[in-house]
Amino acid sequence: MPDEPPDTGDLRGDVLALLHRVVTRTQELAPVREVLAAEQGQATELSAYLASRNQGPGHAWMRIALERAARRGQIDAPDALPDRLVTLPVVLVVHDLFMAHRTPTDADLEEIVDQLFLPLVTHQRGQLP
Repeated sequence: MPDEPPDTGDLRGDVLALLHRVVTRTQELAPVREVLAAEQGQATELSAYLASRNQGPGHAWMRIALERAARRGQIDAPDALPDRLVTLPVVLVVHDLFMAHRTPTDADLEEIVDQLFLPLVTHQRGQLP
């Protein structure tokens, strides 16, 4: 995956493009996906490594997307957003891919962004601690 998330000029577009990349890249690496899925909940070195990965899947990319959105005036105080909220879109997609063994559709991705993520990051605009 590239070091930087997509920059579409809009938070919604950035997050959707990022989620599309996650899905596409995971499909390209189907054999790796199966190994990673099998590691979930296992007491192996690989599962320990995966569990120790920073604040969750997509954390750095999502923080970059949120910082860009703040510079554009779309959201306030991205640093005040909890890590679980920051990674929510990617975590939900990863859950579908690895735990539910299904590929999210475009409609699924739009639902995650439009009905879950954006309302949460924009709801407290100006009210974050």
